[in-house]
Amino acid sequence: MVTGLCLQGNKGGPAIALSLMQLLNKHLNADYCFVVPSTYIAEEQQWGAKYGVSVVPTIGPKDMMPPYCWKTARRFRSALALKALEEADVLIDSSGISFIGPPAGRSVNAILNHQWSILAGYYHKPVFRWTQSYGPFSTRFVRLMARREFSKAPFLMARGYISRERLEKLGVKCSVYDFPDVAFCLPAASADWAATYLHKELAVPVGRQLLGLSPSAVLRNYPGNGGGTGEAHIEFCALLIEEMLKPGWDCLLIPHTIRVTGPASQCDLDVALKIRAKLSSPYQERVRVVYDDLDCRKLKSLIGKMDFFIGARYHSLIAALSKKVPSLAIAWHEKYAELFYYFALDEAVLDARGDISLSEMVDRARDLFENRAIVKAKIDDKLSSVIQAVEASGRLLAEAILDALSSPYGKKDES
Repeated sequence: MVTGLCLQGNKGGPAIALSLMQLLNKHLNADYCFVVPSTYIAEEQQWGAKYGVSVVPTIGPKDMMPPYCWKTARRFRSALALKALEEADVLIDSSGISFIGPPAGRSVNAILNHQWSILAGYYHKPVFRWTQSYGPFSTRFVRLMARREFSKAPFLMARGYISRERLEKLGVKCSVYDFPDVAFCLPAASADWAATYLHKELAVPVGRQLLGLSPSAVLRNYPGNGGGTGEAHIEFCALLIEEMLKPGWDCLLIPHTIRVTGPASQCDLDVALKIRAKLSSPYQERVRVVYDDLDCRKLKSLIGKMDFFIGARYHSLIAALSKKVPSLAIAWHEKYAELFYYFALDEAVLDARGDISLSEMVDRARDLFENRAIVKAKIDDKLSSVIQAVEASGRLLAEAILDALSSPYGKKDES
């Protein structure tokens, strides 16, 4: 049973899910059930069927607390999730970011990050936390909940050196490792599919060089006055396109989170359309928007066709780096710096929250674009070691699962 992921909307969720299954299945034979957001359960079920996995809706503290738990919808949701947990052998939490406090998150999220371990303990299920980002542990409450969560962890796998250092500073008693995100192992759709989609569906002329950009509704909605947050995110992306769209180049705006039935404010497609509308007419003619709600494997294949890529979505950047595309990150969290640290590309991360003008950020981005051959060489040099590290994380987790299931605690009662 895997918690913390979605299969629709943000395509980072299924990128992790499919990669995790592929990696673990090299070492053990397992079926998987994913606990997914209940808000979009119909869409989650559709994508679950597409990816060939079962899903159940997630539950929160109110689903188990009177008088809220007496409502029929909550009772049904809780019954599905708890039955799946009871039937599972192991619970794996695969949240992207856990125990994140202000200003980037609410302290109450720490309760949600901890509740599945409490439930797993009740049903006597071993719990493991998959590679993820942690913190900042910015309030006393968040630190308390994190220490409770980690007190019985056999080990923790951080998604980069900053998260690892945070865990060590928190004083966890178990071993702490840092590994790259598992989505580096995601299989991409065929190059032929991507070429057909580019030239037939999007009408990109053959032979054009391609600039790819995945904007972010998170940054468009991000609180504060950083240089590239809020509505300035739209302006910044438009400025980047006009700066980099040289003769012989076209641009693709590639949403990595599409909410088919959700609010436009949470949808990257809405941001992409606003960016294109911001451009002057000559540039609009060379900028195409990907409207289709593509699955994560097709998105990776499409991003792999880019000659330079700008990503404000974390897993869009993993897709680009794993396809050896020179890339620039527009960041709202330390996880972007951690990602590019694996490639010795600290200079390729622009923190949009910083006290920096749009013109200065554009200048830095232009310098990286003009030196994209150097960026690509660094990616080529480091990618194999990154993949090896991801595979090592899979072995570590698989061995721990098998050990737990062979112990009296992990064995099912056969009576």
